[in-house]
Amino acid sequence: MEVDKVARRLTGAQLNDYAPHHYSTSKMITFIRLISVLLIAVVLSACQKKQGSLTWTSIDVNIPTRQGDAHLLTMNGRYALIDTGPAEAAGKLIKFLQNQKCSRIDFIIITHGHSDHYGGLVPLLKSGVKVGCVYFNPPSASHIANEPWGCSNGEIAEIRTELQKRNIPLKAIDKDTEWRLGKDAVMQVICVFNGIDTPVGRTDINDTSAVLMLTHKNIKILFAADLNRAIGDCLTTNCPPGMLQADILKFPHHGAESFPNDSLFAAVNAGTIIVPAPKELWLSERSARGRQLTKEKKVYINGIEGDITVVSDGNKFSVSSAKQSPVSADR
Repeated sequence: MEVDKVARRLTGAQLNDYAPHHYSTSKMITFIRLISVLLIAVVLSACQKKQGSLTWTSIDVNIPTRQGDAHLLTMNGRYALIDTGPAEAAGKLIKFLQNQKCSRIDFIIITHGHSDHYGGLVPLLKSGVKVGCVYFNPPSASHIANEPWGCSNGEIAEIRTELQKRNIPLKAIDKDTEWRLGKDAVMQVICVFNGIDTPVGRTDINDTSAVLMLTHKNIKILFAADLNRAIGDCLTTNCPPGMLQADILKFPHHGAESFPNDSLFAAVNAGTIIVPAPKELWLSERSARGRQLTKEKKVYINGIEGDITVVSDGNKFSVSSAKQSPVSADR
């Protein structure tokens, strides 16, 4: 650290070079005050840079037989979580939060009603982590009946019960909902539908996903949840030019087929792609189109590389992974 370097330069014989013995006491005091001011300036500058940064970690909540989404956002001491992964991987999520010393999450967003996105919520609540608010549009009874493999009335009821026990508000997500992580970071809803009243008629639960755009000054991140082809194509056709454009894309539907047509990815035009998927899924035939689409991009798969962390200062960003091994998109 720069402070340590300055301190080392002022120790031992080097200090004598700056303050020879014939210096008067008053000159020495002036000298020490000057150095103190410089040290304080360095520390304050470092703190300001840290306070202005936004960190997003795509947590590896995958298991070999199942994918999951869980994304922790941190800025200025505030924490937000987008999705909680499946119940089977809740231990991985809780351990990650503990390692980050995250004992309170200001708000949690569940993008849609499939258990690989909401399954970790109840175990997280039971772990003792404090939660300020949960945003979630539970699926309709008819949707649950049509997709029993992805969700259940019992699981949704348990979420409601555990939230009520803790007096945690359950709030709906609509097109006007937005969240502020700091003065220069805002997340807005690009689209969210109930699967019944939509521009394309009735859809599956994946197409009820809340698609979110996080803007940190000049950096944009699109969280596409499990967006599928029907609503994805609708967005591509109807969104104003540039509305979907982002620097980073959280790949929809874990990279597995049924995600939107190629035109959506052209509209987003992200240079960096984060894929929350196990290795087995990403390298399977189901993800062949995803691998082809992203072969010229910087691609990170958290089920291969471990937790993926993005740090943004609002003008540029860096990406690192737990295993520090970049993944080639053509794998």
